Amino acid sequence: EPWRVGRLRANAALFLRRAREAGFDTGHSAGLGIVPVVLGSSVAAARMAAALFEVGVNVQPILFPVVPERSARLRFFLSAEHTAGEIER
Repeated sequence: EPWRVGRLRANAALFLRRAREAGFDTGHSAGLGIVPVVLGSSVAAARMAAALFEVGVNVQPILFPVVPERSARLRFFLSAEHTAGEIER
């Protein structure tokens, strides 16, 4: 089902573009299925993940000591099943 790969790439590229337009640090992301948003603080990453969960967005925070404190981030997993509307939200 090659359409799934194409849709995943399109979804990831859309998310990456919109995150960068919003001023988020996405590091060296190539816009594949996993896109990080570096927040630079474990506290900020944990709070943002909790706030997003409250509005229906499941995102995993990656915190110190897994990454250096200044590299604390949210890790967004995109799939071919996401809609453009979900990504925009």
